Amino acid sequence: MKKFNVIKPITGSFFAFAYFGLFVMSVLFYILIPDFIFLVLLLGTCASFLYFSYKLLFQKVTISSQGVKYKTPFTSYELIWKDIKAVGVADFSFLASRASWIYFSEQDKRIDNISGMKTAPAFIMMNYREPVISEIKKYWHGEIYY
Repeated sequence: MKKFNVIKPITGSFFAFAYFGLFVMSVLFYILIPDFIFLVLLLGTCASFLYFSYKLLFQKVTISSQGVKYKTPFTSYELIWKDIKAVGVADFSFLASRASWIYFSEQDKRIDNISGMKTAPAFIMMNYREPVISEIKKYWHGEIYY
């Protein structure tokens, strides 16, 4: 049994560093030029930072011999291995960037792009990492769609 963050820790660290710089810049702009637009920028930066902190710190996926469990402070979904019909790696496209995500689904179909999809009781997804694939192969004996 292993527990993984939904997003990669390095991704979360990058966003934390970037948002800290944006936060400092927003504070300086608001102090130097107290304008409403800079207040909105400051509040938006704080909200985005809180969102990514939540994603990094509190969204976990546990892979064990029983199945796959998605847990946050507010929700918990669990897929048992016998109920899982598809495991795969799909692209998640956002603007010009693209990242690979691992998904577990109760539907028996291959998914190529998971943009716009959300984790739900019958569908769990997380950032692609090789250690996650190694852990999945311990318990999943079917095909992993690439």
